[in-house]
Amino acid sequence: MATRSLSPVVFLFILVAVWALPRSCTAQTTPDCPTCKAVVENLTEQGFENVSAALAGGRLVVRFENRVYRYDIRAVREALPLLAPAFDEAEDVVLIPLRRRIPLATVTFSTERLRAWQDGTIPEAELFASAEIDSEIPRINARYTRPANSSSFRFDLVAVPMLTYELGNFSRPVEMQIELAPTLSATLWPGARLNAQLIVPLYENFLLRDSEVRPGLITLDQVVRLPYNVFFSLAAGRFSDDRYGLHSEAVTHMQNGRLWLMGQIGYTGHLSFRNNTWRYGDPDAVTYLVGARYQVLPRYDLSLEADFGRFLYGDYGWRLAASRSFGEFEVTFFGIFTDLGENAGVAVVLPLPTSRHLKPSVVRPRPARTFTFTYYYDKLTRAGELYDTGSTFHDFWYGLEPAQIKNRLLRLSTP
Repeated sequence: MATRSLSPVVFLFILVAVWALPRSCTAQTTPDCPTCKAVVENLTEQGFENVSAALAGGRLVVRFENRVYRYDIRAVREALPLLAPAFDEAEDVVLIPLRRRIPLATVTFSTERLRAWQDGTIPEAELFASAEIDSEIPRINARYTRPANSSSFRFDLVAVPMLTYELGNFSRPVEMQIELAPTLSATLWPGARLNAQLIVPLYENFLLRDSEVRPGLITLDQVVRLPYNVFFSLAAGRFSDDRYGLHSEAVTHMQNGRLWLMGQIGYTGHLSFRNNTWRYGDPDAVTYLVGARYQVLPRYDLSLEADFGRFLYGDYGWRLAASRSFGEFEVTFFGIFTDLGENAGVAVVLPLPTSRHLKPSVVRPRPARTFTFTYYYDKLTRAGELYDTGSTFHDFWYGLEPAQIKNRLLRLSTP
């Protein structure tokens, strides 16, 4: 049964992966652009990956991917001095941050202001206030340099902390389980990521909890960018909550990233590992959500989100949330209302040390970027539960949502 179900999954991944591959050879050589080559060399020396550049119509366009700095906004800031070879050659510099070699947005600065900032004539805040942000990726009539310092098949060994807890038990006021989940993660080709995780218990005082070394997330997921700012993802493998199967998401954004429309659907079954034994069942659960998120106050990074759908235990209902970001910190208050019950809580995203990682290599150890602490008012209800695939579009866009880039640059700026 398992063998028969694998074939269409592999076939679907091949189709999505082929779609994600480059369509042409336009990003091959720029023989007459020494400025481009100098900028690319500067960026790759600092550990940036998938770097390419092109000079067209008085604009230097630079694509780069950050896996060096924990915070992508800081990476944009640190990249600016490295563009100095173009300050006298171009009128504008266009930065295009990548994620898994997929372009996300454009950040444009005039070289006149960049020179003034470099000379100390204008403060950093004034430079960042002049930035132009766009969610559309421009087409240019020039060839990019060949992408340098590729991220493909470079593995990160990520130390992921895990905390499970319960409060209010009469005999045990605080019960907790602290675990470490070493995760091997790699970008295989454009948009594709492999995750393999092992969960190692460190401390626990729960009476009935898993306390053995066991597999965690084991997934392969593919993201593609389609026309009209549509992003599609497909994940397969073993997810959290002892689920395995397929999960797909699609998002699009409008108003330069202020309004997001989202949908997801999953088809999963039970797969657990207990006492050195795998136990599994046929896929039996269909989950789906459709929703929208709107940034009501861009200046304060305040967003409201509403989702409706079918959750893991067959209940139908709503999930409402209000989120605010404070740089790398994020706080989300949420409420769940389904025909199985109601719940509410808060999730706090905290950045973990260090702010800069080692340069990527064949295998690189690093800590997780963030840790999410979640509190539920009712820990017993199963209303509104979903599994975690380890790869959501919230994580994919983390720090580089177009509507928030300028405000986050300004918060990072020195007076």
